[in-house]
Amino acid sequence: MLTLFHATDPHGKLGHIQRTIERAACHSLIAVSGDIRDWDGKASVAQIEATLGDLRKLAAQAAAKDITLTCCSGNHDDWSTPDFYKDYWLDVHDANLHGDFTNTVLNLDGQELLLTCMPWRNYELSVWPAWLDPTNVTERRRCIRDLAAQERIEQMLEQGKRWRDERGIPWGWLHHNPPSFTTASASFEASYILKEWIASYRPTAVLCGHTHSAPFQKDGNACDHLDATLVSNPGRTPDQIRFNVISIEHKNGGWVASGKTVTERIPTEEPPETPGRLPLHVGGIPLITENDEVEEWLLRVRRRPK
Repeated sequence: MLTLFHATDPHGKLGHIQRTIERAACHSLIAVSGDIRDWDGKASVAQIEATLGDLRKLAAQAAAKDITLTCCSGNHDDWSTPDFYKDYWLDVHDANLHGDFTNTVLNLDGQELLLTCMPWRNYELSVWPAWLDPTNVTERRRCIRDLAAQERIEQMLEQGKRWRDERGIPWGWLHHNPPSFTTASASFEASYILKEWIASYRPTAVLCGHTHSAPFQKDGNACDHLDATLVSNPGRTPDQIRFNVISIEHKNGGWVASGKTVTERIPTEEPPETPGRLPLHVGGIPLITENDEVEEWLLRVRRRPK
């Protein structure tokens, strides 16, 4: 059984990723589905280099536990240089850090997982919309860039399908905004193109974010399924670290994914008499606290990795 730890939307609070690494079981994959930073407008080269340096440090911490770190860009990671229309600063593929445009087979303690990471692009607007000013050079360049990214992704998906079918292995995707019409989306900003891709290529699991409140809305959830594909969106709150623990196992001749949400209270300026983090419970599931090991938590919910 493969175990993935899915976090999303840290918005500059990379300590959330570090806490996920601390909680993750060995030989797992940690996936962060976008909005690594919280840039408003163009970021400087120094900001980009600092973020890449921080991510590489986190990847090194993960490597100490034989954990692989992967992430995709989100809308708050975009518009990163004056030449934003041709810049993909998170298109990085180190030994233990995989970013945008990743399409590779990972070996997690002897078990293979096909991983595909897609960058943030507004594919729904990749064709020039009628309401945009045709003389707007910046928007024209953005549409050209988005269309080129969509074409590149579709080539990756065709290649991934061949690898998946040849090797008979599970297939995980990272994409910032979730597919439309799932309880893990619950937003008009969900992607109908992603939903079409899921219907065409049938990945095992798609790890998303963007819609912070999806798990907390009426009829919302942190995990849902489109046919056999698990859609994961752990959401985001100001006072919690949230991630989904996703189990992928082979059943009845195919790969099946399921997920549970882990929540941890972020330390605040609490009075001395009530220090530390508080245990949390959601839906009767005991969630991890400061002193728990993830393996013990997984055992309590009968999701212990083999």
